[in-house]
Amino acid sequence: MLGGARRAARSATSAARLSGAGVGGTGSCGSTGSGRRGVLELFGRGENDSMAVTRAKRKASAANLCVSAGSPRSASVASSEAVSGTQDAAATRDPPDEEERVYDPATPSGGARTRRKHQKPLAAANVAPSVEVAEDVLRKHAIPDPHAIERQQALLLRRERLFKSKMAEIISKFNGPPATWEKELELIKEIRAGRTAPVDAMGAEACAIDDEEKAFHTLIALMLSSQTRDQSVFAAMQKLKEHGLTVDNVANTDQATLTKLIRNVGFRNQKATFIKLAAEKLRDEYDGKVPRKVDEIMSFKGVGPKMAYLVLNIAFNDTTQGIGVDTHMHRIFNVLGWAESRSPEETRIQLEHWLPKEHWATINLLVVGLGQMVQQPKRSQTFEHLSTMSAERQEEALTFLRRIGLKDKSSRSVKSEEKSSQDKESM
Repeated sequence: MLGGARRAARSATSAARLSGAGVGGTGSCGSTGSGRRGVLELFGRGENDSMAVTRAKRKASAANLCVSAGSPRSASVASSEAVSGTQDAAATRDPPDEEERVYDPATPSGGARTRRKHQKPLAAANVAPSVEVAEDVLRKHAIPDPHAIERQQALLLRRERLFKSKMAEIISKFNGPPATWEKELELIKEIRAGRTAPVDAMGAEACAIDDEEKAFHTLIALMLSSQTRDQSVFAAMQKLKEHGLTVDNVANTDQATLTKLIRNVGFRNQKATFIKLAAEKLRDEYDGKVPRKVDEIMSFKGVGPKMAYLVLNIAFNDTTQGIGVDTHMHRIFNVLGWAESRSPEETRIQLEHWLPKEHWATINLLVVGLGQMVQQPKRSQTFEHLSTMSAERQEEALTFLRRIGLKDKSSRSVKSEEKSSQDKESM
């Protein structure tokens, strides 16, 4: 009897061991196994194994005490309880853990850490709220901020002082226009008297219809004109008008259709996006009307200072807010000494500082057309009207055109055109 109790105690002790050198045999548990495999089948894997082993060892110790006391039945019962206790612990413990990557802004690794799948998700308090969430909470709960208005006003004042100091710096670079600027302006008007440059027939002014949609047509034509020839812009505007160039219609048109309609202009995908966004913004925020302030017009994506001032000039006949300056004007004015700048925007600031306002309305069309005449004299046939000038004035005009970039070969073709036109008149 005593030998049987000792064998039962040994079976319970061997079942509780986790070492790799397992012990085989049969006991009160009624299971067979050998080595590490039997132990792992009994306990499984995981961080709770140590707790199960501890409980099993305690019951095995109780069985040994029963053996030493000479009670074989108590030893057998204790050994059975030890084995069943380890099985219950293995059955009730947590399932094997699996790792996954989760986002935690508080971790030093930049937001990513590893946690186990059976763990609870991160508490909301551990995640830093975004700026949008914080602003949404402030709006919903209407938390008053007595200093918000003061801070906004201080920010606007700082920006205004910075802008004024920047303008003062740009203006200080310029020593003033040449004394002959008025004579040069009159000569430009004579050269441009024929109005035969592409901008005259196909520019933003020619694209805009004289009706209630004139401002919107002007805005769209100018948005299309960036880094695109006037001929391509005019063709795209005709297709848009056939489609229906109104604020509501453009806002309801999908971007793919708009891209197809303006496919002959440069950067058509981006411009189609900007046009659709502009139409939606006009519809939702301005009741379908183009605003009459430079800052509001420049709030549309794809619209810069030049376009904003030209919209005011062409659509609303407002020439008091500024001058639209493009690359043609920037280059020519720096050649003539009317400005000393590095960008069209600096040229605009210097030009507005000294040029009388009565010239603001016409200066853009005059000089942009002049630049086109110099760059493409053969294509536009823009110099035929020079034959009406006197010989002295013709030579003065050609000298001026060479100064701003007309090539000698082009100037010779201009002279031949003038001669042929004179021969036709004499006949």
